[in-house]
Amino acid sequence: MSNKLSYHELEQRAVELELKAAGCRSIEEGFSKTIAWYRNIFQGSRDGIFVSDRDMRLVYVNAAACDLTGYPEHELLSMRVSDLYEESDLPNYERYHSRIVSGDSITFESKLRMQDGTQIDIESSNCVIIDYGNMFIQTIARNVSERKRVELSLKESEEKFRLLSEQAILSIAILQEDGFKYANEAFLNLIGYSREELFSMSIDDLTKHIHPDFRDFVMSQARKKMAGESEEIIVHYTYKLLTTSGEEKWVEQYSKPVLWEGKSADFITLIDITAHKQAEEALRESEAKYRALVENSSDAIFIAQDGCLRFSNPRTLDLSGYSELDLKTVSFLEIIHLDDREMVLDRHRRRLNGEEFPSTYSFRIVRKNGQIRWVQLNTALITWENRPATLNILRDVSAQKELEDQLRQSQKMEAIGTLAGGIAHDFNNILGAVLGYAQLAGTQLPDDHPARKDLHGIVQAAGRAKTLVRQILAFSRRGETDKRVLDLNGCVQEATTILERTIPKMIHIELALAGDLKAVEGDAQQLEQVIMNLVSNAADAIDGEGRVTIDTQNVTVTDETCNFCGEPFSGDFVRIKVSDTGHGMDEKTLMNIFDPFFTTKEIGAGTGLGLSAVYGIVTNHGGHVFCSSRLHQGATFYVYLPALQPAAASASSSNHEPQRSSGGGRETILIVDDEDDIRSISGRILEINGYPVVAAGSGEEALDVFRKNKSRIKLVILDLGMPGIGGRKCLDELLKIDPKLKVLISSGYIQHEYDMNGLEGAAGFIPKPFKQEEMIGAIRQILSH
Repeated sequence: MSNKLSYHELEQRAVELELKAAGCRSIEEGFSKTIAWYRNIFQGSRDGIFVSDRDMRLVYVNAAACDLTGYPEHELLSMRVSDLYEESDLPNYERYHSRIVSGDSITFESKLRMQDGTQIDIESSNCVIIDYGNMFIQTIARNVSERKRVELSLKESEEKFRLLSEQAILSIAILQEDGFKYANEAFLNLIGYSREELFSMSIDDLTKHIHPDFRDFVMSQARKKMAGESEEIIVHYTYKLLTTSGEEKWVEQYSKPVLWEGKSADFITLIDITAHKQAEEALRESEAKYRALVENSSDAIFIAQDGCLRFSNPRTLDLSGYSELDLKTVSFLEIIHLDDREMVLDRHRRRLNGEEFPSTYSFRIVRKNGQIRWVQLNTALITWENRPATLNILRDVSAQKELEDQLRQSQKMEAIGTLAGGIAHDFNNILGAVLGYAQLAGTQLPDDHPARKDLHGIVQAAGRAKTLVRQILAFSRRGETDKRVLDLNGCVQEATTILERTIPKMIHIELALAGDLKAVEGDAQQLEQVIMNLVSNAADAIDGEGRVTIDTQNVTVTDETCNFCGEPFSGDFVRIKVSDTGHGMDEKTLMNIFDPFFTTKEIGAGTGLGLSAVYGIVTNHGGHVFCSSRLHQGATFYVYLPALQPAAASASSSNHEPQRSSGGGRETILIVDDEDDIRSISGRILEINGYPVVAAGSGEEALDVFRKNKSRIKLVILDLGMPGIGGRKCLDELLKIDPKLKVLISSGYIQHEYDMNGLEGAAGFIPKPFKQEEMIGAIRQILSH
């Protein structure tokens, strides 16, 4: 047979080939369209698509992948997938990669590092794809940073809610159609279930805990709420609740629609008002007892309606000064002080409008006679004769307000005193230098030298400055005192002798001194200053002819309160009363008379420290001082000082026998002071008087110097107010080294009671600034014993 094909066969074969070729072209075109369609999807995707080989080398990325990472396409294609992950995420990715290569499709979250180094959160879906027999890994990555931020914010918000809810006193719960989804501890404690028990209960189970008298009402309210029939956003009603123990409790319920885990729910707040309801019930059941209490109450109780008083108890009439008929026709607003009227009215309106507002507050009223009183109002909304009204309890707190003002005044005086004392301390050091240098210069000049007069003027001026500083220290209660047993009548007479030569002749001083006046313990010089300051102040208040009366008396005080410092005091006192016929003071002036630097005199006519010093001295003596005065009616000052009992007076007197001293000496003295001038002056004075001197500028240096010269140092002059370890610590350490060492304390002021106690162990005290003879006398007195 011939293998040649006939023409017809060839023609048929050609047609078959043509058909196959056409089919191939059709498949190719379809494949090209599929590739184009896939490429469009690939490039148009908003998610980043990364294709990598099994060695994690990137072989293809879309435009979104470049936007996601910040890298251009050519850089990404030169990188490995692992280059885009944070090091902390690489172990996880490598573990996932082995599973993906095995054929698993895995989605996970991780951190992706962008080109600029910032990190973003991504969610990536990973799977294997096969292309022409080659295996690749396709990763579709989406930026979930914002979702993460929202999730974190939501989590924090939920934590805050739970924290606030669990700490709340109110009972809070979340209720959905199928039961409770949340309840705080207060809610669980109120109803008596554990959280697990409550959450396992249905709505029907819960209804049994509503009192039968209120069950239908509460359930109808709940159904309306669930059905959306209620127009109120927050539903509020009151009913009785039955606890698991069977106890009945009145509750006030507030409910508001919320979303809880994506579903509608009610946010429920329960307030236990059982006590309040019981009080109301008791009030209704015991009206007679209530009326008896009201009628005999020490507080004013009244019912106000439409601005007028519809009912008032007797105390209301006493406090206001109005009759019952007056109060029924006079608006209560008219009784309120004009400056407080708007505040009271505003609070009243806001409470009537249902605002939560404190029901207790203070304001002033004006009595019918014009007298102003401070009152504290406690008010409640009630129904009176079927109409809204307020039940008001008014308490006179004028005395309390006065005590509060006194406390503030006392605190202010203490603060200013601390400042004044500190200034006086530094000023005393300066004065010590001025006084010392002037006296030293005087010792080096002949008696007839013309400069001696000038030096004497400096000493005199320094002495006046010293007196002024002592006034400041007296006010600040930090001055030194030389307390002895005193007869105050003697102090009055001594002061009067000086005053009669200094005040105007047309002003007469009259004395009314008790013959059996008890002794007091005090500093005679300071108490004479008190009397002179009070009398001088009185004389300044008298225009022309007048009279100042000084009266002394033994008094026994029982539960009195100082109307200036506010402190209560009781016991036996010696009272000095200084009265004048001057022009008196108004209330505003009276409130400020003891303030330092306060004065009503013209500029340059007074320092404003006189009465401040009186206050400081008297207080430092454990006493009290206050004043009563009215304009054009003069003024009276009362000074109370603790009286000594006869036995105590005798013992105290024997302990204050004066000691004499004289002459110079040869004992070595250690001077310890942080002020260079004070060390220099004191050293020169001592050397002139024959004493060898060593000096130290701090407590630490003093200890070192004393250890090296212990055998020859017989006395230490020590300043208390030094930096470093300070004088008190230095004294303790010196006495540890040598318990028999004699130490003379020298200070510009004693700052605290602790510092006064700190003198224990010292041989004596000398206040700065001191004169040469004062220092030498104090030294000789110590060394001679």
